[in-house]
Amino acid sequence: MLKVTPKLPVTLTASRAAHNVVLATPHRLLTKEEGTMIMGADVCHKVAGISVAAVVGTTDFSFASYFHEIRGQSPYTLNELKLRSRQSEERIVDLASMTVNILERWKKVHNTLPKTIFYYRDGVSDGQFVNVLTRELNLLEYGFKQIDATYNPQLVIIVGQKRHQTRLWMESGSEKGGGKGKDDKGKGKGKGK
Repeated sequence: MLKVTPKLPVTLTASRAAHNVVLATPHRLLTKEEGTMIMGADVCHKVAGISVAAVVGTTDFSFASYFHEIRGQSPYTLNELKLRSRQSEERIVDLASMTVNILERWKKVHNTLPKTIFYYRDGVSDGQFVNVLTRELNLLEYGFKQIDATYNPQLVIIVGQKRHQTRLWMESGSEKGGGKGKDDKGKGKGKGK
């Protein structure tokens, strides 16, 4: 996400990013009438000694142009003794205000708020899953209430976890790029023989 946002081309008017992608037959939730926004969030660590949190939200119903909010944040937390607790936590400290800014920009373009929000969260490990998602759900809801006390969109949260073990192969090992890995047991390179 941090790599994509700055590279999006801008139209001559610089008002919106240019794109040449359109969904041929979008799902009913992705139609203009449904008013769906897709948001994405991630944290990148050890960038000049800090963590960088980024949140993007679609600008329109092409789902190819995005508003973005980027914040630097401390890569660790302090415990009661003012000692560093954990390095590189996946938390997004300022998620509420980042959400408010993206929603305000959406409202300025569409004169309304989205009815449905798909929130894609990347890079959450098993050990931080519950804490991060509980905290971020609360911050998202707080951001919604900052926009309008009665605003309550349908929220779908989708998480991409770290270090998943999913492997994909072609059906026939004889085709180019086929096979199941180095040892042909489906374990991947250098794992279990």
